[in-house]
Amino acid sequence: VFKDGVLTYSASNTNNIPGNTNIRISGRYTGTLSPIAGYLQDLKIYKGFAKYTANFTPPPPICSKVVSSGNT
Repeated sequence: VFKDGVLTYSASNTNNIPGNTNIRISGRYTGTLSPIAGYLQDLKIYKGFAKYTANFTPPPPICSKVVSSGNT
């Protein structure tokens, strides 16, 4: 897992995962599941290869304006 271009976590899985398996992104696991405290942006999942294998400089944002879901 990379955060702002810095590798923060790494793991591997050698099990055969069926094609009909749902992916769950739930935050962290410390004995119990903890929800993500924030937002995910530009999440991409690649099958069979890693796009990044070392720290990198993230590309600039496409849009710098923050959109609020609440009334402002």
